Amino acid sequence: MILQCDPLASGTILRKSQYQEFVLPYAKKVNQAIHNAGGMVCYHICGDTTKTIDDMADAGSDMISVDNVVDLEHVKNTAGQKMPILGNVAPVDYFIQGTKEEMDAAVKRCLQKAWDSPNGYILASGCDLSGQVKLENIEAFMNAARKYGKWPLDPKNFE
Repeated sequence: MILQCDPLASGTILRKSQYQEFVLPYAKKVNQAIHNAGGMVCYHICGDTTKTIDDMADAGSDMISVDNVVDLEHVKNTAGQKMPILGNVAPVDYFIQGTKEEMDAAVKRCLQKAWDSPNGYILASGCDLSGQVKLENIEAFMNAARKYGKWPLDPKNFE
């Protein structure tokens, strides 16, 4: 799996029309080249991609990863019919600055919003993690994932 990251394609920087003109055609070419080489692609754009989630889903990737500023329910409803979605616990708010209790609540919120995405959901951070991440918060993330994401998934798990 190749993770194609494009931080400059963010909706925080570009309008939807600019993304469609200057990014999407090239993202499609890159994704196609990866597929031609026998690979799979997870497509991530940093920042607010709310307005371009539908375009991201049409870029030819195998799954999309979204930043923590994007609502997972929106992603599920927009792209979840086409591919798995991945994300989006806030890296700074919870992995670096958060408490174990805050991390637990953040994981629970993500699962509440996306657990039933038609093509699957992968719980993950909303963006890269730095070396400043508290190890106890990684442990809290994993513990919460085990607690709320226990198979078979059931919305009663996150009440």
